[in-house]
Amino acid sequence: MTDQPTFSCPACGASYRLKPELAGQRVKCRKCSEILTVPEVEVEAEAELEELEPIEELEELEEVEELEEAAPARRPATAGARSSRGRAGSRSSRAGTRTTSRTSARRGRSEPSESKSRLPFILGGVGLIAVIAIVLATMGNGNGDDNASKQGEQVAAGNSGGSETGEANPAGDATAKAAEKPVKPKPPEKTPRQRIEEALMAAANASNDTEKVAQLWRAAELRRKTRLDGVETAEAICKKIIAIEPDHAEARKALGHVKYDGVLKDRRGQWVTAENKAEFVAAEKAYEKAEAERKERERWRKDAFTRKCAKVRDHFLDDIKQVPGLKLKFYFDIPEVPRPYFVMAEDVKTPDPEQTAKLLGPGLNALRKAFFKAYGKGIVAAWDDEKYVVPVMVLKDDDSYKSYRDHGHSDDFPSTKVAAAFYVPQPFGTETKGVLYTWQTGNESEFYHRLFHEAVHQLMHNSCQSVIMGSTPWLEEGFAEYFGAHTGNIAHPETYRFGTFLKGRYSSVQESSKAMLNAFKVGKREGAFLSPKQMLSLTQEKFSYYKGLLEGGKPEEPGDKARAHLVVDTVYSQGWAWIFFCYNYEGGLYREAFELLLKDELRYQYSIDKVARYFGVETDEDWDELARQFAVFALRGMRHYWDGTGCADPTKKN
Repeated sequence: MTDQPTFSCPACGASYRLKPELAGQRVKCRKCSEILTVPEVEVEAEAELEELEPIEELEELEEVEELEEAAPARRPATAGARSSRGRAGSRSSRAGTRTTSRTSARRGRSEPSESKSRLPFILGGVGLIAVIAIVLATMGNGNGDDNASKQGEQVAAGNSGGSETGEANPAGDATAKAAEKPVKPKPPEKTPRQRIEEALMAAANASNDTEKVAQLWRAAELRRKTRLDGVETAEAICKKIIAIEPDHAEARKALGHVKYDGVLKDRRGQWVTAENKAEFVAAEKAYEKAEAERKERERWRKDAFTRKCAKVRDHFLDDIKQVPGLKLKFYFDIPEVPRPYFVMAEDVKTPDPEQTAKLLGPGLNALRKAFFKAYGKGIVAAWDDEKYVVPVMVLKDDDSYKSYRDHGHSDDFPSTKVAAAFYVPQPFGTETKGVLYTWQTGNESEFYHRLFHEAVHQLMHNSCQSVIMGSTPWLEEGFAEYFGAHTGNIAHPETYRFGTFLKGRYSSVQESSKAMLNAFKVGKREGAFLSPKQMLSLTQEKFSYYKGLLEGGKPEEPGDKARAHLVVDTVYSQGWAWIFFCYNYEGGLYREAFELLLKDELRYQYSIDKVARYFGVETDEDWDELARQFAVFALRGMRHYWDGTGCADPTKKN
């Protein structure tokens, strides 16, 4: 086999064997699709040119040359595009190989000098195009080769963005133009420190206060969000702001300042700061003190009743001057202590005097209302809620009362042995008729029973025709026991009911009633008891004598001291039982008789003769029968009221 001549592709270096009839023709490299001119070589034998595809028409090559001259910056087509075009055109090329190659060979042989003269220019152009393509590829914005044939076969460009139809690509062109423009680098972001310093500098250079304050506040807000050393604090910046604009609300708030809206009217709207807060507090305290003193003066001068209260206050302030450590607080003309009550409570930490007054006041007022409802019409001789002040002194305990008694009242006040509360008819001109004294001792139930007992005395005295108190022992003490007996809750004074069963006195009543009935069986009317006639006839002078014996007084006759216990106890217990008997025996058979006696007592008209008349008694036998009725009821009938139910209500008429 004879060796055939070869030539190489100047673009990729691929080698090909020559075929004589192709000499001078322009062909395409199978590997890189470069356009080549086949060199003219004389060969004796015809050999096949493998791996080559001839260009079908010379006119097409001329068009390619014109396109390349117009757009020299195009890159070589990609391998995929070249292979695609090669495959598409190979079949048609091979179909007309013989005819075309013979024609081309004759054309080549007839113009050998022209083919040789073009080859260097073609190779140079191809090389230039390759260099330009590499540069454009490096810049990332290359374009594809144009079609080499008239039929519109296209070579796909690598990254040109062209379409297979050969249409222009606006997006690709725009990207190419954008890539050609120089890109300005972004300035580095400012640090918090730089921004704060910038705002401070702007404030320093501001032309007016408004702009300066705005820049300072911007700096303060930035400073509050960061922790930096060597930079002015937000607090210092805010202080600069309020130095320029004192009412800058945001800066004030940032500094912890509060706009004042308190009791000091002339200071409302001013800013309270850490520096002047103590001044505001002191001014408020001074104002509140002055206001309290003003109100205190006014409440004593309000009207005639309050001016009377002021006189009673002055009397007791003078009265306690000699008592070590005793101070009083006064409560009156308030919802909890309504007129005519005037509560004087010892000023101690425990129990709180205000709380004491507000607990006792409603109960005392409920008692007063019930008393007036039961006896206000036709029975009481006088009733005026403002004519007389009704004072009540409440001391802390036994020791407080002893100290008060020992410093000025040892001769006229009872000892703690016989009393834990008492009422003293003690007129102060036209202001009051008497004073109730009490103190906390024993349990709560006992305390309130004693309080209401003495309060009934006070009510009866204030209901009397003059400043003189009634003088019938059994009626005064018995009625205080009866009407002071109560049920209800101190926290809910509307639940109070008065005139109920008194358990603490019942056993004593039973014993005296048994003794009475036993004596009557043997024809006696005296013994270890007081008959109804004896009790109803007892005078105040005799009763006071027996009470004095219990406190150490000297007896007038032998046996008086022993009898003193019986008399005093009978007046309290049997006096209560007698009134309970009048209201509940036979449906209130003797109720009217008792209320007539009460009416006479309040007008100083009580007498044993009126008792006999009201109860229908004329002879001793009638007295004995009345005594038997009472004793039997006390032993048999009263026990049915033990639980406090079923008792006649004195505030309701039969």
